[in-house]
Amino acid sequence: YSSDPPSTLDVFIFDAIYLSYFQSKGFLEPLKDKEIENLNDILDYAVKGSKINGILYGIPQLGCTNFLFYWQKDKELKKANTLNELKQVIGECKYSSLIPPKGIGLMVDISGGTTAACLYLDALEDIYGKYTNNPPLPPDESKISSWSIQNLGQVLRMASTKNAQYYCEKSPYQRAKWFCEGFGRAVVGFPEYMSVMEKTCIDKIDFKILPLSNRSNISLFYMDIIGINSLVSKKGKRKLAVELANLMASEEVMFKIINNDNSPQYLMPVRKSIFNKLKNKFPVYEKMYKLVISTSPKVFRIGVNSRQWLKLMKRKIREEIFELSCDHK
Repeated sequence: YSSDPPSTLDVFIFDAIYLSYFQSKGFLEPLKDKEIENLNDILDYAVKGSKINGILYGIPQLGCTNFLFYWQKDKELKKANTLNELKQVIGECKYSSLIPPKGIGLMVDISGGTTAACLYLDALEDIYGKYTNNPPLPPDESKISSWSIQNLGQVLRMASTKNAQYYCEKSPYQRAKWFCEGFGRAVVGFPEYMSVMEKTCIDKIDFKILPLSNRSNISLFYMDIIGINSLVSKKGKRKLAVELANLMASEEVMFKIINNDNSPQYLMPVRKSIFNKLKNKFPVYEKMYKLVISTSPKVFRIGVNSRQWLKLMKRKIREEIFELSCDHK
């Protein structure tokens, strides 16, 4: 995720935000649709998002997006479908501590620079109501969209600076634990946040995609892609590499990875067959699948300059978001 694939690595998993960059640098071996086992089982958005000019440059493995988790009994939050509506329900600056009071406020993780920069671009696409796999990247701080920053500032002001900045490597989903203990009114997080929630909690919560504007939401989904190094042909390993990539993305392997009896990971698959298998054991997967189908997802991609731009701009974007916090001085 943070470095380019070394020449010694034949098959690797990478974040789709770097797809255009990896392909432009010649890191990825192009694939034919017929080389992908059971391609029709993979959701359309994931297949389309793995292509450049109609050519596949990897096999989709997992999807993910920012959920807003809330209690099923919270009818007001259920009806809040825009950023303004969400802010009106939760309110601004109701707490300043790391952990919110019970039933009050939002919890959200903006601790990382890459997270902040991706939220910035996500909000920008929401604001303009138009999806692109090559979003406009401000070349310097003078070109940063104040509109997008203001929207993310509204999200931050529903939480607290301490909560939004908090990160613990040993417990990256700590906010989900606090939420299930009754703290806060809602929490923003990926589907795998549910992996630290008790079943009794999961049975009582609901979720939807976090709105970042007051327009119709552009449903950007992060995606993990299995890529094959373009050097495999020279090594005489292409056939083996394609076989391995297919195995890693297969229904059998991915189902075993996600389906853990004792502690399910609640990762979001991209294969329809896995959703169908999981929903029988974990009903929340049926809800997750319906959300995916109903929101017309688009794979989050940043363009050929993604790596360089993130290194250059992520810290500044994060700083500008936190300048809008309640306790900024």
